[in-house]
Amino acid sequence: MSTGFDISSSSNNQRKVENLIKTIKKIMAKHGVDDPEWIRAISGQFFLLSLSRELNWHRRKDYEKLMNSCLSSFRVTYQGDFVLDEESLQVTPEETKHIMDLMEEEDRKDSYFTKFPKICAKNIDSQLMYLNFHYALLLSIVSEEDSDLFKILKNSCLEYLFSEKALDASDGWYPYRVPWITARVLTNLKSIDYTAYASTHDIDEIINDALESLFQRINEVKPIWRSGFGTWVTNWESTGLCLEALYNWNIVSHRSLEIRKIVSYVLSADVCVEWLDMSRKFDGEENSNAILGSVVLASAVYRIIRDETSFKDLYDEYQEKLFNYFNYIIDMIHKGNVDQVGQFTTIPQIMYYILLAIT
Repeated sequence: MSTGFDISSSSNNQRKVENLIKTIKKIMAKHGVDDPEWIRAISGQFFLLSLSRELNWHRRKDYEKLMNSCLSSFRVTYQGDFVLDEESLQVTPEETKHIMDLMEEEDRKDSYFTKFPKICAKNIDSQLMYLNFHYALLLSIVSEEDSDLFKILKNSCLEYLFSEKALDASDGWYPYRVPWITARVLTNLKSIDYTAYASTHDIDEIINDALESLFQRINEVKPIWRSGFGTWVTNWESTGLCLEALYNWNIVSHRSLEIRKIVSYVLSADVCVEWLDMSRKFDGEENSNAILGSVVLASAVYRIIRDETSFKDLYDEYQEKLFNYFNYIIDMIHKGNVDQVGQFTTIPQIMYYILLAIT
């Protein structure tokens, strides 16, 4: 396991990491991994399971309840197949409309996507977009255990994700407008064993094309990945998720010049103040989404500059600043200063991404 700091140079740094982990455990102990508010959404279940894995909380009673909740996302057809119950995709009926409204508002404010009918918000199939995202999450969920049932569900998720309707004609997963969905699928694929499925399906080319498509979608003006999802997912979060996918697939060392350009840009003084904001509070949907996006980006950047030798100069310069940001966010959550969040999964997702960075 890597460590959030170079502990060979400072035991004090290691104590800071240990204290931050203890605080996260305190927060989780109050909620449990079966918190009824958090497990209402598939995304919440995914991040709670991810937290359980990082904290080694696999054999607790609340973990068992969480795993049983995950099964409610599937239904059985009369033919005996397990399929995703599409009614489980959204917590409230208004959620889909709200997100699509945010995407259309993004297009009204910025003509970037409206120049191309394929990626214009009004032409996006929201249901297909949600299916890809949630099948990626469920793939990881059902890969947590090795029972016969979970193997069947895992194969069902893989069959869907590599079906023609799930893939975008321009490579990656639908929709091309939203690169972080492709990034999420790639990250979750990397975390599981799909060799049994791959032995009978040619998926390496699909994965390689999807990785390359992320480079194609880097913004031409600013070296980031646009979200395409309005303020629900910020450009910073989108950039963090795409960097994470490339990091997980060991692409960084092979494309270090391109990735260094992105990392250097987001860490530059003028840009860093836009997203690494230690004055922002959990006081509304937009601010809480912005905090989440900043944590995801900080986590991905932290891991890259720590683990890739060609980024050591950036690690030496920015690791303390990034760690202090993690500490600020966890301290705010621990003290209960969370007035309003926009998404049910915001808090567990933030804690998970901070744990990924510091452990």
